[in-house]
Amino acid sequence: MDAKGNFLKQKNNIVNSVIVIVALIVSLNIYQGQNKTIGLLNEQSDKEAKKNELFNNLSQLDKKINTYKDFLNKKDKTGFMNDVGNISKSCGVTIVSIRPMPDETYPFYIKHSVNLTVSAAKYETLGKFVNKLEVSDDVYAIDVLQIKPEFEGEEQAKVKGLLATMVVSTFLTKE
Repeated sequence: MDAKGNFLKQKNNIVNSVIVIVALIVSLNIYQGQNKTIGLLNEQSDKEAKKNELFNNLSQLDKKINTYKDFLNKKDKTGFMNDVGNISKSCGVTIVSIRPMPDETYPFYIKHSVNLTVSAAKYETLGKFVNKLEVSDDVYAIDVLQIKPEFEGEEQAKVKGLLATMVVSTFLTKE
């Protein structure tokens, strides 16, 4: 009876041990399942964070593009010609010729250029004209500038002033 009594005493310990082992196996399976779920959620969270970063970058780029659009001229070509004429009059520079050049089209703007020849009495007058063009509220750029003396008469013995040929460009927004 000793063996049978010992068995009965140990029976509760064996049952408890089996229950503990089964509980450990079940909890291990639950833990592994939850671990996988947490890993998937972390991956998804990282993807969403990257998407948010991309959307923020796109938003910043959109703001920059809108700023540049506001910076560019909203006038048409006629307004550009009128402004150049008004600036030349205010500086005492005479426009000798204006020849429109082909427009250069870009994704968000159009570069409109003219080949402009002006006559000025002296360098200071010409410099004032160039300066007023480039510091104007509208965006004007002088791409090319060539200056040579302007002579009087056919003999070209006496210098009358300066003759400047330049390519003046403005940037018009695309609608």
